[in-house]
Amino acid sequence: MPIETTNYMILGFAVAFGAIGLHLFSFPLRARNFKADLQALETAPKASSSKVSNTASKRTASKKTASKKTASKKTAKKAAKKTAVKKAVKKATKKAAKKAVKKAAKKAARR
Repeated sequence: MPIETTNYMILGFAVAFGAIGLHLFSFPLRARNFKADLQALETAPKASSSKVSNTASKRTASKKTASKKTASKKTAKKAAKKTAVKKAVKKATKKAAKKAVKKAAKKAARR
């Protein structure tokens, strides 16, 4: 007589599908947080540039030029990062749109 392991199989499937479900559930939450971070990145250079100019006015003339150069490098890096994030968002939304179209086509084909 073989050993009865049906309960363990059911438990294993429940754990596996539960983990997959949690992962799928986290996608919308992560997308929302990502959009909030993107908006924060878009507004951050505007606020930080005024802070840099305020602190630079307190320094000596030679330090002013050095700080302006580093500030422009920082803003250039932030701008490059922002455009990279925007491209990533567009690419992700295009992929999601393509998947949605494919799903809709499959559902229409089933009917």
